[in-house]
Amino acid sequence: MMNKDNEFNDLIWKGIELSSNFREDFVDEHKLENFMALLDAVLNLLADSEAEFSTPGLQQYQKCFLAEKGDTKSLFTNTLDERTLAWRRKKPAEIILYNSLAWKEKLKEEDERILAEMDADTNDSSPIDGIWADMDKFITRGTMNQFNKALPEYYKNFMKADDQKKFEEMLEFIVNELTLYSLNYAYVSKILPALDEYRKNGIYPTQTIFMNHYLTMAILDMVSVAGKMFSVTDGNKSFGFAYLKNWLSDNYRDIPEVRSVMGDKNLKSLMKQGESYRARFEDVRNHYIAHYDPGELDVLKKFKVEKDDLEKIYDLCVNVLERLSFKYFHRKLPQGMLIKEHGFSAICKNPWVSMVKRCDLDDFLEVLKKSEVSAEQNKE
Repeated sequence: MMNKDNEFNDLIWKGIELSSNFREDFVDEHKLENFMALLDAVLNLLADSEAEFSTPGLQQYQKCFLAEKGDTKSLFTNTLDERTLAWRRKKPAEIILYNSLAWKEKLKEEDERILAEMDADTNDSSPIDGIWADMDKFITRGTMNQFNKALPEYYKNFMKADDQKKFEEMLEFIVNELTLYSLNYAYVSKILPALDEYRKNGIYPTQTIFMNHYLTMAILDMVSVAGKMFSVTDGNKSFGFAYLKNWLSDNYRDIPEVRSVMGDKNLKSLMKQGESYRARFEDVRNHYIAHYDPGELDVLKKFKVEKDDLEKIYDLCVNVLERLSFKYFHRKLPQGMLIKEHGFSAICKNPWVSMVKRCDLDDFLEVLKKSEVSAEQNKE
């Protein structure tokens, strides 16, 4: 067995040098990769059962790492999931920062302040330097970047840098539209049964004016979004899923992963269903929503849409978006974590409505419920 204290110390000093200005340097992906490689070198050294350390602290570190997993050969290889790898990389990073002349005093002050606030049980929310928090983010990002490169379907692995920003902007625009759609749908889903209850129990008609108005506006807005999402492309004038699909096909048809998605039968079926809904809504959209057509304004009186249809349209949009996003949301924080926990649709919803038992509208309806009057009183 060979003593590895000097080798370990050399790696730590190299890490100190690389991280001396990490907040600015690690924005550069290449510099961040170099630091990740160094952290792995430290971990692999600790995981080497043939390595011997004379320093008690290093002996303890090595003991902990070897006890964590019996198969040391795969301890820090690609067999690890990214969460575990990111977590393990944080230990040598912590050793580096707390031995760095650039950071150790600031970290000590930061730790003392946190402890003092905990002891005082204060609600002081003034900003903390956040040195370790920033390093934590870089380690997470660096680990994610490493795993991203192993995904051939990840958009950054085949898309030109100039196109990536446009692609991201298109996806974010769609998510924003679907988030508003889901908010409207959630409110409509609460208002409809409330109105039915009020009709049975009796309520003053003047107290439902807002809700009836909101229902009309919300449904028209959802119809409008459905029409835009599944609109027929017209050069650069009509953006929706068809435009996004054609843009990907025109620019990256030579990429196997893109060809696979474009030719997917399930995607074609989803698009066809969405276009069918758009066709059903076309008259209302053309004669009332897009502009007023004096000769066709009665189209609104004839228009009917079922609540289930509005839900199906949303589900169609979410499914199409997931297929066309090429892992953009899956590999982005915090969206990726939301998707793992709640499914892809979670990023297309307002969390303050979709992920809580009670939202602002529930409070409003509860107050209104107290104003219910009997049908006889209402007649009077």
